[in-house]
Amino acid sequence: MNLPKVLVASPTYHKKDYCFKTWSDNVKGFTYPNYDVLMVDNSPIDYHKKLSKHFKTIKVDRGNMNSVQALTASQNEIRAHFLQYNYDWLFMLESDVIPPKDIIEYFLIWQHAVHNISYFVQLNKFDNTPTLCLQSHCGLFGLYKNYKSAMVAPDEGGYWFNGEHYVFNEHGFPLQYGAGSGIGCTFIHRNVMQMVKFRDENTQVYSDTYFHFDLMRNNINDYMDGQMIVKHLTQKIHGRT
Repeated sequence: MNLPKVLVASPTYHKKDYCFKTWSDNVKGFTYPNYDVLMVDNSPIDYHKKLSKHFKTIKVDRGNMNSVQALTASQNEIRAHFLQYNYDWLFMLESDVIPPKDIIEYFLIWQHAVHNISYFVQLNKFDNTPTLCLQSHCGLFGLYKNYKSAMVAPDEGGYWFNGEHYVFNEHGFPLQYGAGSGIGCTFIHRNVMQMVKFRDENTQVYSDTYFHFDLMRNNINDYMDGQMIVKHLTQKIHGRT
């Protein structure tokens, strides 16, 4: 039996070096037997020289691109490599997100065309509540208005999103029109990558916003997991993961 071929891919830059060893040790320890790792470096320095000692690495010439444009360029390098080398599934994994080591097997159980797992992105400025990388209130033409991240409700064992409460051990739910998620821990089928390219028409709006809009426009199953929240080693949330 031929196992599906998975590409674990991560756009990154030099300021994520503080967690590179933790991230790379975790990825190298994935238990699924048929995966490759690709990193795409969009740093203004030659950070790729360090990365290439551990994983296959592509260097993006950042030029005058801002962070939004550099990330999109990196994601499209990943998409091109994924399609060229005939992978079955793309696992987009930010270089500071730490999932369980059997995460690929977990994704393959469900076989969702797009399977998102949430992670903390920041602390809410009003009450210091950690927020998940979920957003609601999407405007027309893929532009988000009135960002409204999901609030974690630890005393209730879950989180609130679009006025509904979800507990962590629920199966999950489809992301409906008007919703989006960060794609820092997202499993995507080849058929989707053949149809959808990463884009950033507004240089202040990251590509994940447009990605979810394009999934909706193409009637592609876009699924948010309800069973786990993975660790996020961002410095923005002061050590909380």
